[in-house]
Parts: sequence; C-alpha cells; structure tokens
Amino acid sequence: LPCFLLAHFSMCSQFLPLWEREQAELEQAIVKENTGLTFDPETFAGLQRVAGADISCSRENNAVAVASIVVLEYPAMKVLYEKRRCVQIDLPYISGFLAFRESPALIEMIEEIRTHKPSLLPQVILIDGNGILHPRGCGVASHIGVVTDLPTIGVAKNLICFDGLSRDKVKQQAEEKLVKQGDHMELVGTSGRVHGAAMIGRTDGKHTRHKPIFISIGHRISLKTSIKLVSSCCTTARIPEPIRQADLRSREAVEPVGRQLPTAPTLDFD
Repeated sequence: LPCFLLAHFSMCSQFLPLWEREQAELEQAIVKENTGLTFDPETFAGLQRVAGADISCSRENNAVAVASIVVLEYPAMKVLYEKRRCVQIDLPYISGFLAFRESPALIEMIEEIRTHKPSLLPQVILIDGNGILHPRGCGVASHIGVVTDLPTIGVAKNLICFDGLSRDKVKQQAEEKLVKQGDHMELVGTSGRVHGAAMIGRTDGKHTRHKPIFISIGHRISLKTSIKLVSSCCTTARIPEPIRQADLRSREAVEPVGRQLPTAPTLDFD
C-alpha cells in the first residue's frame, strides 16, 4: 500500500475499539418494529415523501466526494428536492465501519432539511448501505436512523458476509427461489438470527433475474414493511428509485460527464 494509505489505516486502527463501542451503544437503541410512522405500514396511505441518500467519491481522488440526499414524491417517484454537498473524506473505507466515513455529512444535511425545510423532511430514508445486516448489527443506515431518529432502511447492492452468510450460498438460494420483482428470502445466519432479506428489484432483461439487492432494518421500520416499500420504489431499475437518483446526482456532481440531470424543484448545492 502507498505510504499515505498505510498512515490512514494506522490512524484508523487506533479508533476501531472506540468505533466498535459506539456501534454497540447505537445497536441497543435501534427500534426494529414500525414505530412512530406517519403513514400506514400496510397500505402506505399518508406516505408522501421518501428520500434516498448516497455518497460518491471521485475516481481520481477518493478523498473528494459529493453527498446527495434526494426527496421523492411517493408513489409517483417524482423528485421534489435534492441537496448535494462537496465533502472531504478523511477516512479510508474499512468494511463494517462505513458509517464513520459517510454518515457525518448525511446526518448534517438531514438536520438542515429538518430545520430549514421541514415540509420536505422525508418520512422514511433509503440509505445506500446496510442497517442491521452488519457484523455488529449497526451499519450506516441504522447509525443515521438512530442519530436523526428518522425511519431508515438499508439497501445494499453487495452482501456483507458474517454469521455464516456467504455470497456463494446466497447466490445459489437466490437462483432457486427468486424469479420476479418483489420475490425475497430472509437472510438467516448460523446463529438463527434474521439479519435482513435478499430481494429482486425491477428486471428488464438487461440484468439477470437472480441478482438481488439486500434489504435490512435501519431504524423504526420493520423488515416486512421495508421489503414491501423498497419493492414499490423499484420502478425503473434493480435498485429503488430514491437511491438511484441520489447515486446519479452525486456522481454527476463529482465527475461531470457532459450530461445534465433535470433540476429538482428545490436544489441546494453547497
């Protein structure tokens, strides 16, 4: 590894025990059932605003990134508001500790929406990352959910392996059980714990039908409701539209490639 990366990892290793303790404390505060929702968890009546949150790093410089939160109208999936911010990422990616790299900027942006644009505060946030599907039961989606006390759902494109969960085993099970959009299976570890679910998003022939996304409880919303809501948001692609929009817009800002996305009705770009 280059010297500067070795220095980063050396610095981070000093903080790992502290981060593990913080994750343990946050894990105890996670609410894993539907609690305090402002919409009906069965019919989604009353649900008007669903957000997606993501951070994209520059390919040329991983320390330069753009954080993006996009609030969409539900169920139309029309962009109501987007907030993007250039951020400096001082920590390297370490599996299991993504929250300490990405959550500070996203939490700050969520709180700014709460303070300055409360009518646009999302009723639930889909986070590009894991919730309780995590070795210590507290991924970035749960971290953000507990700190902001908002309902959050973790949606990951790749499986994090722990407690006996392996990519090969899950892939084989997905090929046997998952066929169409919304099909899902629980991810049960050797401990017997249900950590989340693998689910098929929208399929259009361009993607293999067996390439699932991985959904987990973030905070204040059950796995059953999370699966149903994420499936209903997969309107154009394998991943749910709120996260897709956050990803597209953060990438467009961090590495413009000559295309211009439609401007949201309200756009903040710091």
